[in-house]
Amino acid sequence: GAKQATGDTLLIMDSHIEMRRGFLPPLLNITDNNYKAMAIPVFDFLSTIGPREHWPFDGHGLGYDVYLNWASFWRFLEPRTKPFRIPGMLGGAFLLTRRRLEEIDYFGNGLVGWGGENLELSIKNVICGGEIFNVPCSRCIHFGAVRNPEFHDGRIRPTKTDNLATVAKSFFNDSEFEEFRAGRGNQVADRADKEAVKENKKLLKDLKCTRNYEWIRDNLMHPFVESFSGKSLIAAGLMYDEKCVVVSKKDNTPNTAYYIEIKTCSKGPFVGQMRLSLELELKWYIRLCLDFGYDPPQFVYCHGEQGNQVVRYSLKTGQIRKLINGKNICLTKKEGETVLTFEQCEEMNAYQQFKFRTVYHPELIP
Repeated sequence: GAKQATGDTLLIMDSHIEMRRGFLPPLLNITDNNYKAMAIPVFDFLSTIGPREHWPFDGHGLGYDVYLNWASFWRFLEPRTKPFRIPGMLGGAFLLTRRRLEEIDYFGNGLVGWGGENLELSIKNVICGGEIFNVPCSRCIHFGAVRNPEFHDGRIRPTKTDNLATVAKSFFNDSEFEEFRAGRGNQVADRADKEAVKENKKLLKDLKCTRNYEWIRDNLMHPFVESFSGKSLIAAGLMYDEKCVVVSKKDNTPNTAYYIEIKTCSKGPFVGQMRLSLELELKWYIRLCLDFGYDPPQFVYCHGEQGNQVVRYSLKTGQIRKLINGKNICLTKKEGETVLTFEQCEEMNAYQQFKFRTVYHPELIP
């Protein structure tokens, strides 16, 4: 479609996106001043099923598993109306000049079906000298799909994970790709399109691209988001008895309530997502933190004020604990159950022994 369009500046958007009044001038202000810049509106997400939920997302974080995190970063900015740089885009709507799109050879090379093309274009544009701006004064409505194209019969479609493997193999160095392999699994990592990877690497060489993925993470990640690496995490990948500790949403619970349980480790994006941050928060993805103020244990939105969301982890005992009313309370697995509870800590209690797949900074664990 982009190759058939005739304009000098292209607005590319999905069919389930509706642009709000006055969206265009703020976006054009970005691309008119820098032909290599991509301009992205703030997405107002609107659920089309169940309760009419609405929430705004704009800024994003990228991990080595090529998982795109969504968050509302504009609320942390001063002034809130000022455009700001981000490392990756959602892809539902963006503005880009034809000159720049042709220069970086469009997008979707070697990708099949839905998924990953937004990240391929984002990473390629930035490491080759471009920028991505989120523009708070430009907004659009994203209508939630009744059926998520990422899933089919309850399983992640292999086309998306294949695409992400191609993106990672194209733009990561060897050590970064091994992080991707660790997060996504060998089965996914080995399905990268070899021909597309070869063509993408040649394009980067021909364009004399001087940045890399590490540059993106070091320079464009908002301080609110960890970069999913040893530079901003103490540990990642919480496990119990060789199984993964994950977060799940239960039926008939508040929208903000997420519970913690033990599951067989997936070869998909869930491996390694349970993380211990530098602020000693046990986090799931970008926005959820374990909160000791709830029983049974729940993950709720991180508030950044520590308190009940600060945990203590012991490398020696494997316990995740917090002092409450003079008692050490530990995250505990009950015998025969998968959902975790809070119980009083007991030395050498096997049901309170957890470990992280990767510990980046043991010296920071109190």
